[in-house]
Amino acid sequence: SDSMRPIGAHLQLFRTLATRFPQSNIYDLKEFIMKETLGTNASYLVKLQGQTTVDGDLLVAAATCFVSYAWSTPIETILDCVEQYANTKKEVSYFWFDLVTVDQHNPSVGTAGWADVFSTAIKSIGNVMLVATPWSAPVPMERLWCLYEMCIAIEGCVPLMVVIPTTSQDEFVQRCRQDIDALLNTIIAITTDTARCNLDDQPHIIADINTRIPGGMKGLERTLKVHLRGAYLSIIDTLASSSHGKAVALLYNLGCSYLLFEQPAEAAEAFKRLLALFTGLPGPLKTPTMAALVPDLYNGIGRAFADRKLFEDALSNYQTAIAIAERVHASTEAEARLNAIKFTVYLNIGNVHLRMSNVSMALEFYEKARAFGTANVKPIDVLSLDCNRAIAQLRAAPLGNLELIATAYRDVEQQIEKARGVKGVTAGFRYKLHRNVADACLEKNRLQLFRRHDAISQAIYNRGGVLTSKDVTMKAPLSLYMLYFAEILWDVSGAVVYWGSIPFILLLGWHTNTAGSR
Repeated sequence: SDSMRPIGAHLQLFRTLATRFPQSNIYDLKEFIMKETLGTNASYLVKLQGQTTVDGDLLVAAATCFVSYAWSTPIETILDCVEQYANTKKEVSYFWFDLVTVDQHNPSVGTAGWADVFSTAIKSIGNVMLVATPWSAPVPMERLWCLYEMCIAIEGCVPLMVVIPTTSQDEFVQRCRQDIDALLNTIIAITTDTARCNLDDQPHIIADINTRIPGGMKGLERTLKVHLRGAYLSIIDTLASSSHGKAVALLYNLGCSYLLFEQPAEAAEAFKRLLALFTGLPGPLKTPTMAALVPDLYNGIGRAFADRKLFEDALSNYQTAIAIAERVHASTEAEARLNAIKFTVYLNIGNVHLRMSNVSMALEFYEKARAFGTANVKPIDVLSLDCNRAIAQLRAAPLGNLELIATAYRDVEQQIEKARGVKGVTAGFRYKLHRNVADACLEKNRLQLFRRHDAISQAIYNRGGVLTSKDVTMKAPLSLYMLYFAEILWDVSGAVVYWGSIPFILLLGWHTNTAGSR
């Protein structure tokens, strides 16, 4: 009920502050607030209670949203974000904003006191809005108190809305149109490792977060990245209008981003929207270069189906991509792009067959991909082909042929080593690579190698930077563990027999010599 919630400020108060104090951050505004509340022993909102806006709304009422932000943020930016939030709601919004909600003359309540204030407010209000600015490196991710507020929201399943100022959305969208990896690289780079606050508060806040969130600070970081990418993708989706040039680039990169973030249903939808848009383009815009985009879209839809383990649907779309690519009469400049697309499609077909355990078919399509050459192919795709081909050869090696298994595994190790120097190799790529190698080693009863690569993949995941959902660790069958321990026992027993026989041999030798001397 309203009586149980703390008070919050109407949107009009933010407009007034932004008008009176342009270009001011919250540190600057604090001086004004303290002068206005001097001698009252109360917050600024208490002073404004009972007042109304020009529209007749109360200026102060029960808060409906908790604002999480960094004090270095300009008031105009905060106004921009709270307006965006308010526009998504039918009812009038009232914001818990610590500068005006908390008595600034008595802020020294200690770490436990502030923690209780924030926790109680968030849980009773039931909504949190994060001011994510700048979009490429949100400052709240570097503020421990902001992280604590988000931790409370996540722990209590309180809805968390991430908002990017409209003033930076144009730059964000432009970057995403020009660079397909811009969003991925931004999300990967965001970290909580440098988050700081008052030195006295810091260890207590970190300890509290570590007890509340599975995985502690890194677990919180991963969860917040999910919220951030959701907000970023939503902005791209909204702004992908039907104006030809912008929509084509945005929808294509949106679909690719969804694939990178393991959201295949959304990826397929974005690619299908783009196909519909492309079909409706006037004839002059259907240049050979643009026509080369169509098979790439079917390739993307195929990947979306493959990620959902709908392998037959995936293969159908891949075959459509190849068929269209063969029919396109491309110019010289587009031919290289078409060959690169064919390379990627055949690589993806091979990957599907590998996941279906059709190893021989996988190797066949990897060879077809290689036939198109690597010109204009991304280095990461070439590496993916080499790594998956090596894994397929390991899986194809007969179980009893230890020499062939060892040779295939050495090839896998060479590809892992090569991955260190390839541009674009993310933690997620290395995580999946070691997981696939672990599974192949398990298939070949190489338990020690399985455990090695399984441990490496777990370590990569725990260090952060992996944007995909964590695979369930594959457990080795009991029979394989029994075989492993039998080998150990055999080695141990052999050693015991060997070393235990030495005293007997020496004794026998001594006895023989003694008998001879007699």
